[in-house]
Amino acid sequence: MVSIKEHLEELLESFDYSGDVEERIRLLRAAIGRISNIFYGTDSEEVYADQMRRIKLRLRELREKMTNCEDEKDCWRELMDNLEELRDQIERLAIRGEIIEK
Repeated sequence: MVSIKEHLEELLESFDYSGDVEERIRLLRAAIGRISNIFYGTDSEEVYADQMRRIKLRLRELREKMTNCEDEKDCWRELMDNLEELRDQIERLAIRGEIIEK
């Protein structure tokens, strides 16, 4: 059985191989959910709660923006760049929380 930590690593790796905005959003939402599960009931839950909340809100905003993008290449490129930044934030959060190693 795959541990939550291993599943988080798989989600982040899958993100790197995905070229679909919707799938990338889904993968990042799942990754932040796994981090929430790991931090639940620990001191880290309170320490990182604000960061996780901001990431979740940003993902929600990007999902809404995705529905308004239609086929505009500049809009899709901006979405992909924003998702890459969020992925890096999630990875840094997991490293600081000692969930994964660098």
